[in-house]
Amino acid sequence: MVPLFTSLFVDSVLGRFRTILFSCLIYIMDNMSWAIAFGISCIVMMVALTVFLLRMHTFRFNVKQNNTDAILDIIQVFVVAEKNWRSKPSIDHEQAVGTAYHTPSGSHQFKFLDKALIGFSKNLIPCSISQVEDAKVLLQLVPIWITCLIYVVVSSQTTTFFTRQSITLDRSIGPNFQIPAASIYIFTTLSVVFFGPIYDCLFIPLVRVVTGNPNGITTLQRIGCGIFFSTTSMVVAAVIEKKRLQAALNFGLIDNPNATIPMSVLWLVPQYALSGFESVFTLIGLQEFFYDQSPKGLTSLGLSLFTACTA
Repeated sequence: MVPLFTSLFVDSVLGRFRTILFSCLIYIMDNMSWAIAFGISCIVMMVALTVFLLRMHTFRFNVKQNNTDAILDIIQVFVVAEKNWRSKPSIDHEQAVGTAYHTPSGSHQFKFLDKALIGFSKNLIPCSISQVEDAKVLLQLVPIWITCLIYVVVSSQTTTFFTRQSITLDRSIGPNFQIPAASIYIFTTLSVVFFGPIYDCLFIPLVRVVTGNPNGITTLQRIGCGIFFSTTSMVVAAVIEKKRLQAALNFGLIDNPNATIPMSVLWLVPQYALSGFESVFTLIGLQEFFYDQSPKGLTSLGLSLFTACTA
């Protein structure tokens, strides 16, 4: 079985490879023709769709263990708990609940959901302990999800503000070549490709000796490190932006948005590199966390929460 980190890292590298191809298309758009770039994209998509349809049967493997819907089960817990909000369970019920909860996964949190275990009304079907546990686990993910939403603001800067910066700078590499503004993002890709193996082959073994954790650091620690480095990338970007504005002021270009500031675009490389550096921690960490911590049957919802933190 392929380790989860390895599969996620391969997925990340493939995504970066896509970014490299995207950068090539941008160069064709800027220097040759938009029609040629769109034509290449269309042909590639047709080939990909053909391969997908031809090999789709090899991936269609579904095993239905039961006919219940995990989302409906979670909704039922909240509905029954709300209906029983003012009801007081008997002492026998409380003792039964305390005996049934033998795992520390969250049994002692969100106790108001325990009222969904018994239907005090004849019209209510009581929920199972596994249903209540799944609902509690889902609620436990919400604070982490809300906290990580700020990561969207930071990560979006690489394709918005950073690109706007590169448009105004000198993008010449050599006498006859100019980097397309959107292709500067390739430095983020190169940073991921370079640092990913270092993280997996060097960083993790060294940290494992200190922490004793087989994974080196926990998933939450990894996410925290990624958020720290994303903050660092914003600090570096602010310093470079100050230098860019000062250069524009010195050359009298502050009121000319279409002018090229005599400052090399390579000044933006550190902030792009840090962006890739933190992606190795945050992106894979978030995906692993939400996939692993989501209730059984709701892993797709966990991946949706991950996408909301990164898209």
